[in-house]
This record gives sequence, structure tokens and C-alpha cells, in this order.
Amino acid sequence: MPMSPAGKPGKNKGRSTREAFPRKPLNEGGYAYVMVLAAVVILGILAETAVSLISTQVKRDREEELLFRGSAYQQAIQDYYLSTPPGGVSYPQNLQDLLSDPRFPGRKRHIRILYPDPMGKDWNLVKGPGGVIQGVVSPSHEKPLKQAGFPASWASFEGAQHYSDWIFMFQPTPVGSVSQPQSFH
Repeated sequence: MPMSPAGKPGKNKGRSTREAFPRKPLNEGGYAYVMVLAAVVILGILAETAVSLISTQVKRDREEELLFRGSAYQQAIQDYYLSTPPGGVSYPQNLQDLLSDPRFPGRKRHIRILYPDPMGKDWNLVKGPGGVIQGVVSPSHEKPLKQAGFPASWASFEGAQHYSDWIFMFQPTPVGSVSQPQSFH
């Protein structure tokens, strides 16, 4: 056995490799890594769920706004129609006519502002004879979340496959029947 200068055997000389490099106990290694990995997976799942819920709520809010704005246009067109002086044009020529009716000296308003389509596109106009505007419709091809529970005047919206199937249009009722404007609340 080699001796150190002090005459003592060398520090690791004569010992086995196991004694020179003792192992850590098996129950201490890797737990922190596994716990961090599990935490990351759980946080990822929770984040994905939160994003999905928020996305659904945002779409629901936009859908409700579409119903409100479409209803506002439908009511404005109805008001324009019912305000028509004898012998005058019964429907607006453009949406601006709803904001400032050219048929009246004081520029009567039928709608407060010209609302944009909440689905992010410009409205498609429902045209009648002579190019007059009878309604508006969103060009969006997204599938609506709301599929039932519409007022009677919007019964055609039930089961719609696209928002573009929700047509906000005013059609006068035949003589002798009573028309009530439908509002969305």
C-alpha cells in the first residue's frame, strides 16, 4: 500500500470505488423534477381550459351584440318606413339615411349611430326593389352558439348554421294585422 509522506496510507488507497464515491439514497433523487413536470402539465391543462372558457364567453358577447345591433337596424328601417310622407320613398337608399333622414327638413334620426357588424366584417345589405335597403345581415360563416329561444319575429334564427342566416329585415305586415317592433333584451 503506498504511503503518504507522513507515513500513513493514502486517503483513498486501498478502498473500493463504492467507498470512495458513496451513492445517494434512492429516495432522494428526482422528486423535484417529477413535481415540477407534473405542475407544468397541470398548469397547461388549466390554461387551456381557461382560454376555451374565455373564448366561448367572448363569442357569446359578440353574438348578443349582433342581436342588439341587428335589432337596432331592423327597428330603424321600420321607423323609416312608418315615417314615410305620402308619395315618398318608403325604404332608405343607404344606411346613412337612417342616421339623417333626407326626407325631413330637420334630418330626422331613426338610429343613434351606424353600428359596425360585431363579427368583424361589414354588413351585407338586404336590398329590395329599386335598390332600397330592407335589412342587414352579417356575412360571418361562424356557427352561432345560440340555437333556440329566439323571439317569434326571429323564429327563423333557430337552428341556424351560420350568423349569415340571421337576417334582420323589416317587412310590413299585411293590412289588418298589427305589427309590433321586436326588441332584444
